[in-house]
Amino acid sequence: MTRRSAHGCDTEDHQGAGVALALGALLAVSAAPAVARAATAGAFEVTGDSEGYSYSDGVLTVNDGADIAVSMADGATGLTSDRIVVAEGATTTITLDGVNITGPGPDISSGALA
Repeated sequence: MTRRSAHGCDTEDHQGAGVALALGALLAVSAAPAVARAATAGAFEVTGDSEGYSYSDGVLTVNDGADIAVSMADGATGLTSDRIVVAEGATTTITLDGVNITGPGPDISSGALA
């Protein structure tokens, strides 16, 4: 909207522009990616989007699209029998940082790994 100022000049009404600018800034903030944060999952410390993995019964399952870093949790000393499994068909990025996992020994009766 154009208005005539007291000095006789045409001016634009920018009241709506301020609202649009504030709304645009709010949308930009809400569309920002989730901030990576660390969480303990059993013997592991996992940094990355919490939607990218789950942990249950000693198994850290990494989901499709995850980009996480795994290290040992504070207080976890030595080896752990916790496992890291990538979900079937998933494509992920996993960074291992000082992870100490012991695997099951061979099944002597069948010669296969347990």
